[in-house]
Amino acid sequence: MGIFPENYNIHVSKLVKLWVAEGIVKPIGSKLLEDVAEEYFLDLVERELILIHEKKSNGKIKTCRIHDLVRDLCVREAQKEKFFHVTNGSLRGIQEGSNIHRVSIHRNTKSRNDKILSSPQVRSLLNFDREVPVAVPLPVPKKSNKKFLFLFRKRQKTLLRVLHQEGRLEFPNEVAEWVDLRYLDCNSMHIPSSISKLQNLQTIILRRDMRPLYLSLDIWKMLQLRHVLLEYVILPDPSSVGTEGDRSVFILENLQTLSLVMNFRCTEEVIKRIPNIKKLGIHYKDGEMDLEYYCLNNLVHLHKLESLKLTYFGFSFLINLSFPTSLKKLTLVEGGLSLEDMSIVGSLPNLQVLKLRRTPFFRREWITNAGEFFQLKYLLLQSIALKGWRVDPTSFPSLECLVLKDCYDFVEIPDEIREIPTLRSIEIYECGV
Repeated sequence: MGIFPENYNIHVSKLVKLWVAEGIVKPIGSKLLEDVAEEYFLDLVERELILIHEKKSNGKIKTCRIHDLVRDLCVREAQKEKFFHVTNGSLRGIQEGSNIHRVSIHRNTKSRNDKILSSPQVRSLLNFDREVPVAVPLPVPKKSNKKFLFLFRKRQKTLLRVLHQEGRLEFPNEVAEWVDLRYLDCNSMHIPSSISKLQNLQTIILRRDMRPLYLSLDIWKMLQLRHVLLEYVILPDPSSVGTEGDRSVFILENLQTLSLVMNFRCTEEVIKRIPNIKKLGIHYKDGEMDLEYYCLNNLVHLHKLESLKLTYFGFSFLINLSFPTSLKKLTLVEGGLSLEDMSIVGSLPNLQVLKLRRTPFFRREWITNAGEFFQLKYLLLQSIALKGWRVDPTSFPSLECLVLKDCYDFVEIPDEIREIPTLRSIEIYECGV
């Protein structure tokens, strides 16, 4: 925990992924490593060693902080044991050939000549300084007036497992040589096709602009992938990967998170390759194809899917809505909904969180039927052109939080909603209520 800067809002999901990539978490029975790591985290919370900063809509902890005294103790003991090294301004204490395995950079380096000169022993590098981009490989052009954190020389073997870079990362052609890399989190405008050769990579997080990014077909061969969080990427059709006889080799059994992919076709071939996906985010943009082309009806076969976000730009009404019963969280953005569509959503037995943003209702009215949304705890309606809402007294029996945002035509919250015994809060922002 001491690797994070002071007063840093730590995303629990990121912390869990880092623990898994570092090999800190050991398997317990048939539990996922991420579930074991979350249990470790909750144990620290119960011991009051960690401060809860923000919670998710489902009640789980989203971000946290660490007590200053606890953090100081972690840093002091870790540096004494040479577990990791924290620097706040200068990298001069890190020399080439030094026996430091983990480095965390918190503040701006003092000069352009401060550098990590490719110590092959460095296994984890976390750079929280947005102003200092990582340049790989050496050398940086002499005329460059940019400040760089020098990382690796060409043709030099590295044991790097974790690379977290909040500034810009320039990928080298030699990225395929980072064979031990398990965790990659950075800002970059592109991903070289050679990254598919990193067969130990578990987590890749890429922050970038909204321009579509086409990934190599070989991403379907990266069998260790667990979490893929790439903004506005387009995945190639995997049907041409492998032959009929060895196709099962390329099933991504470990993949749990895939987001945010554009115009993703949920064909039977794709669904077979991601059988254990738990979180999926898809962005559809109107083009030459209609929604039927994307085979959304096959989502029902993702039996472990718990969180789904679908964004539709340019589509008037949704069709072929079909969801697995395992779904706990659903976010729909744009695209119109009929009463039949909402009945399908309302019948999901495990749905706890529903977020509807800029989603027009047919005839601008929502009618919920008896027994619908039985497990729903959190409901968000944002920028919804909705005038009427009729609620059966037996629907929403578990609702705890209702949030209305920018629903200017909305007239009244039904009495049946206000009288729900479990309801804890109603939040209203810029609405006609």
